[in-house]
Amino acid sequence: MRVILTLEDYIHYPFLPEAIERVKSLGLTIEELGEGELGEEIIENAKNKILMAIKERILPPYLNDPDIEVASFLASLIILSIIGDSRLIERYSIVFSKSVSRYLSEDYPEKIIYIGSKLLGWQIIKNNSTIKLRVWNYVNHLPEFKGRWKLINKPLDRGWIHVTYKELVRLLENGIRLYIRDMIERVNISPSELPDNIYRAVEEISSTWGSMQTELEKIRMRLGKGRELEVYPPCIRTMMNEIKAGRNITHSARFALAAFLLNIGLSVEEVLEIFKLSPDYRDDIARYQVEHIAGLRGSRTKYTTYKCVNMKSLGLCRWHCQGISHPLQYYFKSIRGKPPYVSEES
Repeated sequence: MRVILTLEDYIHYPFLPEAIERVKSLGLTIEELGEGELGEEIIENAKNKILMAIKERILPPYLNDPDIEVASFLASLIILSIIGDSRLIERYSIVFSKSVSRYLSEDYPEKIIYIGSKLLGWQIIKNNSTIKLRVWNYVNHLPEFKGRWKLINKPLDRGWIHVTYKELVRLLENGIRLYIRDMIERVNISPSELPDNIYRAVEEISSTWGSMQTELEKIRMRLGKGRELEVYPPCIRTMMNEIKAGRNITHSARFALAAFLLNIGLSVEEVLEIFKLSPDYRDDIARYQVEHIAGLRGSRTKYTTYKCVNMKSLGLCRWHCQGISHPLQYYFKSIRGKPPYVSEES
């Protein structure tokens, strides 16, 4: 597929090989990043991107200069590699991929397919209003295991799955997240080669991230105290542990967890405090969703979590809790001192 890339594409998708080759052709070296106004602008832009990803979980507006944007992107990878914090790398990769996804959703279908095939190496075939994607590319980048994403709801044709362009963009978001994380891990620059302005950026970012992690660690400590988690069903405990570890959980898992916690008496603020541990947490979005589940918005209906059979179909539960058909049933039996027998399904 022949696709013409513009300078605007390099700004929106600075990870593209063509964008990186363009900057390489300019001959900008690591040493030059520490010299003059151009180097300072590139490092400052890279630093601000990472800091905004930390504080706001979004990226700042792009500049109009593609060369500075691409160079700043590469500088951010170097900075993140030097800091070497896996949670920070995951945070940045998530925020970055969501930013790219917004541009992809408004771009030409041919360019979306090009990025998936050229950058990520996916096997994609254009098919009129939809596209066909190899099944392993699909299952390895699923955002959810429910509804339209379930394989049972997708026509499978000799190893190919039909998806819409909108679905492809969502799958690419996950693919780009992994790609950016891999780019950071592959950075191979000796710290002794780096100019002082990069180290100053590293120190400022590390300090900001460290302060935030200190606050989050207090939340983790509160979650780990006492015996309250022992009366939660194993599916809920697993979600809690995933969040405590700073990992993202699916939207269906977040709904199930929030609904469970609200139904056992936690307040909206207490639930939001737990979700602050998620790498892509944004207070405005999370607050709206949790308040909606709590019945404070929309239809004013307070939701309960999924039944056990639905938890299993969504891939959220792999246990058999004897005599239990709902997570809340497990909880109320446990707090009465009668925890059900639990076995892990093979």
